[in-house]
Amino acid sequence: GFVSQQPEEQLVSERVYAELAFGLENLGYPPEKIRLRVAEISTFFGIDDWFSKKVGELSGGEKQILNLAAVVAMDPEVLILDEPTSGLDPAARDDLLGLFLELVERDGASVLFSTHITSDLDACADTITYIRNGEIFASEARRAFTERYRYLRADEAAVSPELAAKLIAPRRHQGEIEGLLRTADAPEAGSPATLEQIMVHLEREVEA
Repeated sequence: GFVSQQPEEQLVSERVYAELAFGLENLGYPPEKIRLRVAEISTFFGIDDWFSKKVGELSGGEKQILNLAAVVAMDPEVLILDEPTSGLDPAARDDLLGLFLELVERDGASVLFSTHITSDLDACADTITYIRNGEIFASEARRAFTERYRYLRADEAAVSPELAAKLIAPRRHQGEIEGLLRTADAPEAGSPATLEQIMVHLEREVEA
């Protein structure tokens, strides 16, 4: 099942209930099973009271939830999501990521989503595939990926030239130097790098 970054491009019905039932109808589900499935999905997503609403009355975040619910109603084995949290406020983003985790645990579904928001990946990703310049730079378990790097920020005068030379995309500001290190090059230097720090410096390396 695919969920677009722009929910308006995928929503086809005037009313919420009709949108939830649309895919099931096209799959040939009998009316009674459609009613039961729509009720089940609505309860899971907490949108039971939306049934009579017009889709156009929903906010952007609500449309994204509806879009996801309509796809999940068809019980796909794999969900492919394009920037699913784009444009959502922090609370709505957290709620949506929580739903992804529940879907995986409850239904055994696989969720594949593209994002530029690294906190989303920290919250729920098991595996990361990092695409750089149109090519796969890395694809592995999130923990294994982050453990390959360390982050250093220190007074530049205290950093040896040898260590400074190993920094990936270093930046200097007000007497300090910061940058990314490959753990294999300096396993004791700095501190474990966050996913955000890794992505920022690897992207700067490309731009350099």
